[in-house]
Amino acid sequence: RDLHSFPTRRSSDLSLSDTDSLSAVTTTDIDRRLFGKLLELSDITDIGAYYAAARDARVSYEGMTDIEILYSDFKEYEIEGVKVGIGSVFAGKVAGVEDMCARMRALMPAAREQRGLDMLFLMIGDRDADVTHLPFCGEGAKQVAEYGFHTTATPDDCIVTKYLSIRKVEVVPPITEGIKQWKSGQQ
Repeated sequence: RDLHSFPTRRSSDLSLSDTDSLSAVTTTDIDRRLFGKLLELSDITDIGAYYAAARDARVSYEGMTDIEILYSDFKEYEIEGVKVGIGSVFAGKVAGVEDMCARMRALMPAAREQRGLDMLFLMIGDRDADVTHLPFCGEGAKQVAEYGFHTTATPDDCIVTKYLSIRKVEVVPPITEGIKQWKSGQQ
């Protein structure tokens, strides 16, 4: 495609936010080339400050209830016959990861039941600490998480792992593998 035909400066600024400073595991060489071109077209003069502000905005849930936060980026899957919900939220300076985990864990069992899900997992990303907390609920969810992420859950039903940003690439496959192992152990 023609890398010289781009939208306005304003939409170029917005498009840069999707790359997370080219740190996402799905970033390609084409993304890097487009990033450079979009950066030229934008009004951004300090890319570090731009991404810091974007991260601060991403972790701000001002004016939202906890249930709105839980469902703000939520997807449902059927994996090996198991109905699974996987949400994604971010923790930051205002709502630290421990606070966000506690608030979300309090809602998760009722949310799982309300949605008719067998299991619910929530990615709580902390970019500053470069970790993701993955609380879970539902019958078998602990075993699934431990099998899939090859680690032991905390006493409060949470897996703590490296920072995960792409649900489809970094979370669904381990959960799928965990479900397969869990189901094979039930038979």
